[in-house]
Amino acid sequence: MVLFFVLSGAVLEVPDLRATASLTLAYVLLRVLGRIAGGWLGALLAGRRAFSGFSVMIGMAVLPQAGVAIGLALVASQRLPEGGAAILSATVAGTVLFELAGPVLTRLALVRAGETRSGREPAPD
Repeated sequence: MVLFFVLSGAVLEVPDLRATASLTLAYVLLRVLGRIAGGWLGALLAGRRAFSGFSVMIGMAVLPQAGVAIGLALVASQRLPEGGAAILSATVAGTVLFELAGPVLTRLALVRAGETRSGREPAPD
């Protein structure tokens, strides 16, 4: 996994990040909104109350991403020479963000939804 991210990061061009900042921001925001809306809709279809702690938080719990997004961005960068570098830069930058913040947000979402202990309360005997 580490080798995969090292190789993916090796193709990232820092100057491209400045040029694709708006694309990266749009990618991150739309992905977050899509995951939260999907979690809400899934919880609603499963019979959970709308806007309960679980239905709102479950989308945040699935934010981490990794290989599939980078793999698709690599394919896009090869197939679309005129815009492929921008797609790859935005995807790698978004992946780094989600992989750093994702585990923390997943734990927070699970604790707030009441699906796990917070770590502050004693373990059951």
